[in-house]
Amino acid sequence: MKSPLVTVVVAVLNRVETIERCIQSVVSQDSKHIDLVLIDGVSTDGTLEVIEKYLHKISYFVSEKDQGIYSALNKGVAAAKGEWILIIGSDDYLADLSVISRVEPMLAAAKEANARIAYGNASMFDPSDPTRMLITRGEPWEKAKKKMSGSLEIPHPGAFQNRIVFENGGFDESYKVAADYKLLLSECTKAAPYYLDTLIACASLGGVSSNPKNAMAITKEMIRARWEVGLWPLTHQLFLNLVKLTAKSFF
Repeated sequence: MKSPLVTVVVAVLNRVETIERCIQSVVSQDSKHIDLVLIDGVSTDGTLEVIEKYLHKISYFVSEKDQGIYSALNKGVAAAKGEWILIIGSDDYLADLSVISRVEPMLAAAKEANARIAYGNASMFDPSDPTRMLITRGEPWEKAKKKMSGSLEIPHPGAFQNRIVFENGGFDESYKVAADYKLLLSECTKAAPYYLDTLIACASLGGVSSNPKNAMAITKEMIRARWEVGLWPLTHQLFLNLVKLTAKSFF
């Protein structure tokens, strides 16, 4: 069976300290069925100089102003050639150099099962020490789906999305921090995702979706997302989150 092409999409802005690690983790994969799309928001800290060293290994690159992270990711998705699309942050990196070759047969199995999302695990590391893993996220869908009412239980850096997922517009750019939740939640209401029991990526704890400073905004956008995809918006867990965060703001 022919292995599917995987496109890794990375959006970056002023990440000179981490972008090379991210790029190397992709272009050094032992699989030939992978390409890299990189969208830069006009970095000014030396990031572009690092990227220039790898232009011959990047299938698509652009550096231009955008309207935010989801605008940049939509550009990247539009340029992707792969059947499956993996989105990782510029602070993140693939777990090892055999990630893609390891999941190729799993993605073929996911396609046979008519799954449009195939996800594995992602380890979250301490931003001050990328070798110090704090927690690993990702579990079989039978368990994860019970928690989707209050959090994004599919780790996005570990989620391969079939390009069909993006045919109806991709990420909702009116969202600031939870467009990934809306997109994946919407897909999960259409078909069960396929769990890949393997480590896909290592991601920085403290990114947009995991930064405690964004907790209130994330909670509000998750409530909105549930409403917009046709689900009961204020679940028990989201209500508790809202109450705790509101109380915390007063003390």
